[in-house]
Amino acid sequence: MVSVRFVTMALMSELPAGDTHDVIRHSGQVVAVVVPIEEYQQLRQAMHEQQVNEEFDAARAGYLARREAGAVRYVSHEEAGRRLGMPSRLAIRSTGRFKLSTRRRASSATIHRCRCALGRC
Repeated sequence: MVSVRFVTMALMSELPAGDTHDVIRHSGQVVAVVVPIEEYQQLRQAMHEQQVNEEFDAARAGYLARREAGAVRYVSHEEAGRRLGMPSRLAIRSTGRFKLSTRRRASSATIHRCRCALGRC
C-alpha cells in the first residue's frame, strides 16, 4: 500500500480550455497528470519511437563522419564470408542447401579485424 500525504486531486486549470485531465498536486505544485491508460501507452510508444530515431540519427552521423574521414572500407560478400569461415554462395547453390564449411573457422582476431573494417570495433 502506498501512503501519500498532502496530495490532492483537482481539475487542472493550467491546461488549454477543453482539456479535462485531472492533476495531482503536492504542496501547491502540480506533480502529476492523470491520463487514460490508452493515452499513456500512446505516449510511451511515441517516446520509444523518438529514442529509436535518435539512435538511428546518431549511428548515421557516425557512419557519415567515418566515411568522410576515409575510414570506411568495403569487401565483397564472398570475401566477408571467406574471412568469417562461411561457405560461398557457389557451394550453397551447387548443393541446394546450406552446409557448414570444412574450412577452419575464423579466429577472434580475424573477426575483430572484420568488425573494425566495417566500423564496428
